[in-house]
Amino acid sequence: MKKNRKTMENQLLFLLTGLFVTGVAIYITINQLLNRQFPMGLALMALGVNQLLMVYLSPHLFPKDERAKTIIGKSMVVNYFVIFGSIFLLFFVAGFSGIHWGAQQVLIFLAAILLVTIPSTMVFYARRI
Repeated sequence: MKKNRKTMENQLLFLLTGLFVTGVAIYITINQLLNRQFPMGLALMALGVNQLLMVYLSPHLFPKDERAKTIIGKSMVVNYFVIFGSIFLLFFVAGFSGIHWGAQQVLIFLAAILLVTIPSTMVFYARRI
C-alpha cells in the first residue's frame, strides 16, 4: 500500500498522541490499581490504545475508497453485538456478584470497551480484506 505525505503525518500524530495519552493513563491508573480501587483512568488508557491502533489503520481508512467503507461497515456490525454483549455481561455481573459499580464506573467501562473494540475489529478486517 502506497503511503502519501498526509497519511504519514496522520500516523506520526496518532503515534505521538497515543504514546502520550497511554503514558498519562498509566501514571493515573497505577496508584488506583495498587490501592484496589476502580481505575478511573481506564477510558483514558483505552483512548491511548485507540490512537496506537489508528497508527496502523490510517493508511487503510483515509483513502476513502470502497475498501475503507467495507472495513468500517463490517466493524460497526461486529461492534453492535459487542456493545450488547457488554451490557448483558454488566447486567450479569451486577446481579449475581458482590461487585457494586456506580453509574460513572459502568459508563467508563462501556466507553473503554468501545474505544478499544472499534479500531481492533477494523484492524482485523483491514488485514483480511
